[in-house]
Amino acid sequence: MKLYLSILFCLFFALFGCSHSRSVSKRGGGKPTASAPQSSTKETATSSAGSQTSPESGESQEKTSNGEGGNGSGSGENGEDEYAAQLLEVEDLLSEGVTANRQGQWDLAQKQFETALKQLSEMGIEEEEFPELHTRMNKLLAEIADELKITLEAQGSLGTEASITSFLDRFRHLKNFESLKAQLVPQALTGPDPSIKFDIPIPFNERVADALAYLQTVARRPFAQYLSRSSRYIPLMRQILKKQGVPQDLVFLPLIESGFNPHAYSYAHAVGPWQFIASTGRLYDLEVNYFVDERRDFVKSTYAAANFLNDLYVKYNSWELALAAYNGGPGRISRAMKRQDTKDFWEMKLRQQTENYVPLFAAATMIAKEPKKYGFGDLIYEPPIEFDTVVVRKPLELSVVARFVGCTVAELKELNPHLARGVTPPGKFTLRLPLGKEGEFWAHYEQMPQAKKMVLVRHRIRRGESLMAIAQRYGTTAGDLIRINRLRKAYRPKAGRTLLVPAYVSSDYLAEKKSTRGTYRVRRGDTLGKLAQRFGVSIAALKQANNLDSDILPRGKRLVIPGKTPAAPSKAQASSDSSQTRPTAYRVRRGDSLWEIAQRFGVSVRELKAFNNLSSHILAVGMVIQIP
Repeated sequence: MKLYLSILFCLFFALFGCSHSRSVSKRGGGKPTASAPQSSTKETATSSAGSQTSPESGESQEKTSNGEGGNGSGSGENGEDEYAAQLLEVEDLLSEGVTANRQGQWDLAQKQFETALKQLSEMGIEEEEFPELHTRMNKLLAEIADELKITLEAQGSLGTEASITSFLDRFRHLKNFESLKAQLVPQALTGPDPSIKFDIPIPFNERVADALAYLQTVARRPFAQYLSRSSRYIPLMRQILKKQGVPQDLVFLPLIESGFNPHAYSYAHAVGPWQFIASTGRLYDLEVNYFVDERRDFVKSTYAAANFLNDLYVKYNSWELALAAYNGGPGRISRAMKRQDTKDFWEMKLRQQTENYVPLFAAATMIAKEPKKYGFGDLIYEPPIEFDTVVVRKPLELSVVARFVGCTVAELKELNPHLARGVTPPGKFTLRLPLGKEGEFWAHYEQMPQAKKMVLVRHRIRRGESLMAIAQRYGTTAGDLIRINRLRKAYRPKAGRTLLVPAYVSSDYLAEKKSTRGTYRVRRGDTLGKLAQRFGVSIAALKQANNLDSDILPRGKRLVIPGKTPAAPSKAQASSDSSQTRPTAYRVRRGDSLWEIAQRFGVSVRELKAFNNLSSHILAVGMVIQIP
C-alpha cells in the first residue's frame, strides 16, 4: 500500500509540480528593487541542449523542447565552453604576434595583437561568473600589453588602423621628443592662435609641445582617422554637453579616449567612446546586461561622461585635475594631492598614463580647432550622424528590421552599437533608424515577426530580485523559470545562485559566433586530403568554400569548414598525421616561439602549454619543451 501511494505521489508531482503556472509566491514576487537597473548582471549564453544542475535541488536539468515559453529551435552554446574556445583563438593570435615580433614583422605583429584585443573586448567574461577564465583573460591582456610594447617601440610610426590602445601606449613609451620636433616646421610647435576661442583652459607648455609633436609625426595616420571620424559624432555630443552645462570643448576628449570608436576597449576593461568601466558606468545609469552595453551608446554615454566630468570639476574646482581624475580615478588624484601637498596638476607626480592625459587632450583640442596650422588641412571629414528613433515594444532582430525598412544591418549596428545580441530587448526600447526610415518602419511594424528565444542564459540572482523581476528583464514568465529550472512554486530566489533563463538572440548573431568555430588554421604537414578526411567533407567542398585554385595550403591560413565544427583529431589520426620519428622533447633556441614549435610538431599552442604546465608564452633559450 505504501508503495502504491508513493507511486501516486510521484505521478501527481510529475503532472502538476512543474506546470506552466505563471504564479509566484507572494514572498518571492514583487517589483525589482530601485537599484536593480544599475546593478551589474552576470549572464552568459549556454546551450539549448544538454543538462544543467539546478541551483536549488542539485538535480540534472534536461532542456525542454521548443514551446511557447521555452527556448526556441535554435541552439546556443555553453557559456564557459564558448568563452574557453574564444580564449584559445586569442592565444593563437598572441602566439602569431609573438612570432612576428621575433621575425621583425612589426605590422603583422601589431595586427595580430590588436585583433586579439578586439576579440577580448567582445567577450565580456565576468569575474564572479567565471573567475578562472577571467584570470586567464587578464593574463592574456598583460602578455599582449608586454608584446605590443616591443612592437610599438620598433615601429617608426603607427599605421592608419592602429587602435586607441596602441596610440596611447606608443606615446607612453616615447623617450626622444626632440628628434620628432626636428621633423616639423616651427609653426607646428606653437600654441593656438589668439583668435581661437576655448571654453576650457588649454595650456601650452613643453609637455603639450611634446604631445603636438607626437600627434603630427608618429601618430599622424591614426590621429588623422580619428579627426575624420570625429565629425560623425561631435555635433550631437556638443549639444548634449551644452544641455548638461559643461564646457563644449570637452567634446574632443574621445579623440584620445577612443578615437570616436564606440567599440573601443582598453586593458582596464573600459568600453565605448568615453571609455567607462562597468562600475563607473552603473553609477551614471549606463546599463550593462545580456542585451545591451550602454557604454557603447554614443548618446547615453555622452550624458554619463558630461555628468561624471561635472562632478569631478565640482570636487576639484580645476578642469586639469578633473580630467586627470577621469583618467586615473578620483581616489588616486586625491591621495596624490594630499601626499604631495599640491593642487597644481603640472607639479604632481602621477602614473605616466595620467601625466600624459592632459597634455594629449590639450594638443588634440588645438589640432581639432586648427587642423590646417598643424598639418591636417587635407582631411576629409565624415558627415554628421543622423537618425530617426522609434519605440518598439517587442524583441526584433536587426536583420528583420533592415529587410522591412530597406537598409542594411551594418547601418542599424552603427546607429545602435550598444545592442549586444543583434536583437532589441523585450519591453520598451528606443531603436535608431537611418534618417527618413521611420515611416517605412511603422508601415510594416505589425508584420515584423518577434524574435525567437533561441538560447538559455545563466542569470546570477542579485539581492532582492524576484522571479517576476528576472522574468520581466528577459521577456519571459516566472512560470517558465520555474519549469526550466525545476523549482518549487514557492521558490525564494537566493542572491548569488544562478538560474537558466530563455532569452532572445539574433539568428545572425548565432551564425556569426558559430562561423568562427567552423574554421581551422592550417598547420605544418596539413594537406587538403587529410583535412577533408578529418572533418568528413570532400576536397572539392573544401576548395569551393575557401575559393582555392590549387591544392597548396599556406601554413597559418584559416580555412572555412563547410557544415562542420572542428573537433580534436583522434589519437590514431594524430599519430598518422605526425612523423613516426617525431621527438618527444625539444630544446628552445634563440628566436623560437610557442607558435613556431607548435606548428613544427603539428600540435596546438594550448596542448604545448598544458603539457608543459606553462602559464605564459614566454620561453627561455635552452629550456626543454615536452611534445605531447
